[in-house]
Amino acid sequence: MTPQMLETRQERIINRRRVIWATRLGFSSLPLFFLAGLGVLPAVAALVLAPRALDDIRGGPSAFTDSGMVQAASDCAVVTLILAGIALATIFVVILL
Repeated sequence: MTPQMLETRQERIINRRRVIWATRLGFSSLPLFFLAGLGVLPAVAALVLAPRALDDIRGGPSAFTDSGMVQAASDCAVVTLILAGIALATIFVVILL
């Protein structure tokens, strides 16, 4: 392998890791929120990684499938944050009344 091919392969691996982690964190945020209330941290991390993962996916051989997975994981992360906000608002209202 030439050095250029090796660098390209290493960049592909790094890019793939972002996609995998954004997907894992996004999908795991919702169950973690319902089980222990810990889903906010993975949701925020997924939303931080998702745009970079989508940029890495563009032009790849499996761009359509991977981008759909990252988008669905981002949607789960947003739902988690919305539910966390509703839960906090409910707690504050109950405490104040």
